[in-house]
Amino acid sequence: MSRPVSRRQLLGAAGAAAGGFVVGGVVGPLAAGGTGADDDPAPRADATAVAFHGAHQAGVATAPQAHVVLAGVDIAGSAAELAAVLDTWSVAAARLTAGAQVGERSPSSRLPPVDTGEADDRPPSRLTVTVAVGASAFDRSDRFGLAARRPPGLVELPAVAGDDLDPRFSGGDLCLQVGADDLQVALHAVRNLVRVAEGRASVRWSHVGTGPPPGAAPVVGDGASSHRNLLGFREGTANPRPGRPRFDDAVWVAEGDDPSWMVGGTYLALRRVDLDLGAWEELTLLDRERVIGRHRRSGAPLGDVAEDAPLELEAEGPDGRPVTDPRSHVAVAHRASQGRRPLFRRSYNVVEGIPQAEGAGAGGLLFLAFCRDPAEQFTPVLEALAAGDLLGTYQRTVASGVFAVLPGLRPGDSWSQHLFG
Repeated sequence: MSRPVSRRQLLGAAGAAAGGFVVGGVVGPLAAGGTGADDDPAPRADATAVAFHGAHQAGVATAPQAHVVLAGVDIAGSAAELAAVLDTWSVAAARLTAGAQVGERSPSSRLPPVDTGEADDRPPSRLTVTVAVGASAFDRSDRFGLAARRPPGLVELPAVAGDDLDPRFSGGDLCLQVGADDLQVALHAVRNLVRVAEGRASVRWSHVGTGPPPGAAPVVGDGASSHRNLLGFREGTANPRPGRPRFDDAVWVAEGDDPSWMVGGTYLALRRVDLDLGAWEELTLLDRERVIGRHRRSGAPLGDVAEDAPLELEAEGPDGRPVTDPRSHVAVAHRASQGRRPLFRRSYNVVEGIPQAEGAGAGGLLFLAFCRDPAEQFTPVLEALAAGDLLGTYQRTVASGVFAVLPGLRPGDSWSQHLFG
């Protein structure tokens, strides 16, 4: 599990997969001018670059990348400080996702370079930067003057069985989600976004996760997907597919929703789950499939062969018993979501050390659910799973929260315009 980190340290305890690094040096403004030895590679056309500008932020409907870094960020100071961070990130994120350095070169080689440089000569690797706002930015103290603008969808998740939450590992005024197919490119982006906000922002927590390998099927269920969780089962089966009406209706805040400034945005429900892999590995394959409600190898519903086959929860076997245990993870989640807009899930594996039965090392899941209305779409499923899911025996939730993902940007605009109007 990640530890709290200062503004000069980021991801030092985020997992063996990420390693660690120290954020140091003094960062100048993101402005052109001067000459020096810190050559700034210009943005270049690259097939691995994801468009930054648009009605929606990238990183939600984008095909899942191989790596994700999430960081909760607290703002030190007033509304002006928050606006300045969002203004700076709006420019910096556009540059980074295009394959450029975070800012123009330093005016002199006698000054620290603006960019740390470890992503030079690497392609953008489908880098995306997604910015969301936490409930604390709208709290009753009204330190940012935003209390009256809090979106109704920014709800507090209820406490449920299996929660073992540590407040140090949740919350934050802002949430950064950075995804890429190259972990070093992702870490470089987060590191430099934190550096350019130094003095105004500090990192509260961080998580690093691994997803499907580069080149995997963009949609789970296509038959070529290779993304599995640490329990050995496929992730994301039955997700709504980006670009289709059902997806848009379920995920994006639309015209007529409240507030109007969130149109084009969405909500992120974040859960960090630790798995009891030692106990899980003692189960037979049949028992594991009974707990999940799907075949491990194919991802198909029990008794079927295709991953995208419809769930037939009423089907009975020769013994007259249900083929799918009504307490299985799939069955409980399916019943709780009936008649509701679906969730869109992006899940990543989290490993710290080598997971062992003796508990030396931890393995888990970073569960990200994007939805238009968390209270209607996410909370009922969460409560149902906590009350009757067989999988609950093998997991505990250590971090949780909901964030408002801001709408996308047009060239020249800033996220602060959405937030402050």
